[in-house]
Parts: sequence; structure tokens; C-alpha cells
Amino acid sequence: MQMAKVQLFCAPKDDNRPAVSSLCDRVEVTLGEILPILIDACLTRRAWIRDFYDEALSISRDLYEVLIAYKAIRKNPA
Repeated sequence: MQMAKVQLFCAPKDDNRPAVSSLCDRVEVTLGEILPILIDACLTRRAWIRDFYDEALSISRDLYEVLIAYKAIRKNPA
């Protein structure tokens, strides 16, 4: 399985200058970029997944609503 190449984009600092470092506190990625990596890490039981289990994620309201609806359907199969 070939992993997707993930690119990190840092948000500008408060003074509106671009971030100098390639590492920053927050990055924006698409679900398509990280999902294959997360699936592989879960299926292969990588220890680092547990390290981030309580990590807060920001997702769009649309995605959140779809996930909640899907969860309800999975709990109550027809």
C-alpha cells in the first residue's frame, strides 16, 4: 500500500507574516490526505495512535452531521 504524500501548510502568524518554520501548532489537511494513513495505523495497531486519542480535531459542520447520522444508522440497522 503506497502512502499519500502529506504536505504541511502553516497558518500565518498573528502579525500576518508567513510562518518561518515548517513545523507549527496547527495545519490544514484534507480528509483524503490523512485517512489512508490513519486507517493503516489503526489496522497495524501503531502505538502512536493511542498518544493522540484525546487530541481535539476541527472538522466542518457538514462532515460532523454526516458522521453523527452514520453513527445513528449503524446503531440501528434496518
